[in-house]
Amino acid sequence: MSDTNKTIAQQEIRQSRILNRLGRFSDSVPATFKAAHMEQITDDVRSIIRQWVVNPFSWSLYLQGKAGRGKSHLAFAIAFRWIVSGIGDVVWWSVPELLAQLRREFDDKRADTIADLQGFPGLLFLDDLGTENSTEYTVQELYRVLYMREAEELKTIVTSPYSLAEIGSKLSPWIMSRLAGGDIIKLKGPDRRIKG
Repeated sequence: MSDTNKTIAQQEIRQSRILNRLGRFSDSVPATFKAAHMEQITDDVRSIIRQWVVNPFSWSLYLQGKAGRGKSHLAFAIAFRWIVSGIGDVVWWSVPELLAQLRREFDDKRADTIADLQGFPGLLFLDDLGTENSTEYTVQELYRVLYMREAEELKTIVTSPYSLAEIGSKLSPWIMSRLAGGDIIKLKGPDRRIKG
């Protein structure tokens, strides 16, 4: 096989792997975010995101803004680019769903999801932090995930309608402190879902 054919074959294998990862991620993505893109963000926000992706010392990206400001849309756009660029895999969890799963596992005396998330080497995307009905147990488990991901410098995106100070009051000052050590983007403007 010639060098050109080897290169083409390697590119096809890489593309196939990317499409497979993207397909697995896309299967778990809500339909409204399937076409997420970053064209509507400012150059300042785009610059922060680019720097965050390549900075090995910034493990978390906290996207904060009221409902409809584009937090989840932006996070999905980052996740899609993460996969398409070949950086790695992505796991997405709605925080209320994650905590419901943790409660079920607690009742069954299991901890599969926590173990999976703590050591997952790809991008972890936690959507809507603070919107859940939390218990002492679920807050503790969420803190464990964030603590381990920070310790291992594993990239994590968290979206929330709440400021970090509000997260500190609502959930835990320890969760607030962990997230405060990463990059923070506050999204403003009108609710994009309300036409008018």
